[in-house]
This record gives sequence, C-alpha cells and structure tokens, in this order.
Amino acid sequence: MRGKWILASGVAILLGAALGGITLLWKGRADSSAQPAGAPAAAAEEISLTGLVRAQHVVGLAAPIEGTLFHVLVAPGEEVHEGQLLAQIRNTALEDELKAAGEEVRRLEDRLKNLETAFLAARLEASRANADFSRAQSEFFQAEKAALRQQVLYREGATPRRVWEAVQAEFRAKEEEYEIRRQAVQAAEERVSQLLNETETVRQALQEAKDRMELASSDLLATDVVSPANGILTALSAKAGEEVHPEAGDLFQIAVDLTRMEVVLKPEPPLRERIRPGQAASVHVAEAPGEVFAGSVRQVGEQGVIVEFTSPAPVVRPGQSAHVRIKLP
Repeated sequence: MRGKWILASGVAILLGAALGGITLLWKGRADSSAQPAGAPAAAAEEISLTGLVRAQHVVGLAAPIEGTLFHVLVAPGEEVHEGQLLAQIRNTALEDELKAAGEEVRRLEDRLKNLETAFLAARLEASRANADFSRAQSEFFQAEKAALRQQVLYREGATPRRVWEAVQAEFRAKEEEYEIRRQAVQAAEERVSQLLNETETVRQALQEAKDRMELASSDLLATDVVSPANGILTALSAKAGEEVHPEAGDLFQIAVDLTRMEVVLKPEPPLRERIRPGQAASVHVAEAPGEVFAGSVRQVGEQGVIVEFTSPAPVVRPGQSAHVRIKLP
C-alpha cells in the first residue's frame, strides 16, 4: 500500500512540472512575438508630391522701347544664345520721326549749300564795293582839296569864276559818287553779315536735325530684342501684334545656369505644416529615367514649397514635371 502512494505522488509531481514548463514556453513565445530581440527601428515617414521644375536663376528682359511686338523668332522652351535676335518691336512714331528728321536734314543741306554760295558771292561783291569805294574816296579827297584851293583863289580873284565853278561841280560829283560807294560798301557788308548769321543758324539747325535723325535711328535699333545670355526661354509675356512697354515688366524670361534647379510643390495646408526648410528630398524627373537627384527643402510658405537640387543631366529642363519625396521627422 505504501508503494502505491509513493508512485502516485511521483506521477503528480511530474505532471505539475510538465504543466509549468508548457506555461513558461507559451509565455516566452508570446513575449518573443511581441518584441523580437534585435529588430530594426521603424522606417522614417515619406511624402510624395508632384511639381514643376524651374531654374533657380532667371534673367528677365523687358521691352527696350514702347511699340508693337510684330516679329517673334523664338518660343518658350527653346535654347537661346547671347546676342541672338529674339523679336522685333515696331514703333511707328520713331519711324515717322526718322523720316521727318531725314527730310529736314536734306532740306537744310540744300539751304546751307545755297547760303554758302550766296555768302561767297556776297563777299566777292563786298570786295569789289570796297575797291570802288577806295577809289571813289581817293578821288573825293583830291576833288575836295582842289575845290578848297580854287575857293581860296577865287576869293582872292586869282582864278576865273568858270574855273572855280567847274572845280566845285567836279567836287560835288566826286562827293556824290563817294557817298554812293560808301552806301554800297555798307550794304555789301551788311549782306555778308546777314548771310553769315543765317548760314550759322542753318548749320546749327542742320546739326540738330542730324542729331534727331541719329537718335531716332539709334532708338529704332533698339526695336531689335536680343538675348543677354545663354539659356532656355521660359516665358514670353506678349504675343505678336500686342503693345509692349519698357515699364510693363519682363517681356522675356531666360533660365540660366541649368545645373541649379528647383521644384515648386503645392501641398495641402495640413501637410505643408509638417514640412520644414532643410529637410532632405529626392527628385525624380521622367525625362531622366533612372536618375535620382538629391535635394532639400529651401522654402516653405503659403505660395508653396520649393525644393532645390543640382542637376548635371542636360535633359532636365524648366517646365518639366518632377516627382519629389520628402522625408518627414
């Protein structure tokens, strides 16, 4: 009987140990499933957005003059080179000014030529008049001297009356000729002075007309709109036939330094609030398959999020669509 009790106690002890082992094994497995030893940390959250690529550096080109855009040689997306003709502007007021100035120049040149010819003739006439006046003056002085002498002789009764009267008549004739020659010289010199002043006036007017013509011609050269740099034309604010003005803002926009690009994103406000400047980003452009460009958030604002990146790939251009992934903390 005692042997049976001992056997029963041994069996009970073995069953208890077995149940305890099973319980511990199940608990260990449960704990191992809940938190495996050495498991990696959860991956950082990413958001994906789509936006348009643009160059970080853009050169704006305003219309050089006011007028009508009538000849556009390039379109957005095309490559341009420094000095390349992009468009032409027509300014009818400048064209009319150039035409009027040209006609004025031709009229004044003809007038100046005639005045110079008349001036030379007037100087020749004045020279002749002075020669005649000098002769008349000399003869007048001689006649005056003779008349005075005969008058003295006549008073003294030393010369006949008819001789005295003849000398007096000769003196009056020479005096009259002297006065006529003096007036002729005066008129000739006044004519020379008048023509000289008029010539100078016309010459000055001619120079002013030439200056206006040169200015109008120079302004018309400004109707040629040329590219200031190498790059890609990204924007054109007017169409052919529309009026343009220098103060109306950029007529052309040219993207330069195409290695430094950026993407403009438009996330919803709740998502935008989670984005901060400096966060890492990756940029994928369909035109550059297999390329992943590393970038970072440069600016966050109500107008959107700007992600900048460097692109050595020449196929990446402004205006293309880009897929951007931004890592959030």
